[in-house]
Amino acid sequence: LYFHSSTVTSYGCMYMFGGIEPNDNETRRNNILYKVWLCIPKLSEICWEAMLNFHPTMDQVEKSTLIN
Repeated sequence: LYFHSSTVTSYGCMYMFGGIEPNDNETRRNNILYKVWLCIPKLSEICWEAMLNFHPTMDQVEKSTLIN
């Protein structure tokens, strides 16, 4: 694996972007973002990810609406 970039968060989540994909007689770069947990995350992280998954437009909702 080469031509990629990766990082690990303080909570133990690893992100890896890019790389090379073999394809028959050629190879080509990709722009895929992979994510993997290296340890069991905190419950608050699991809940936050669930919120973002079930409400993908939450960043567009007014703060007062979210609080109420």
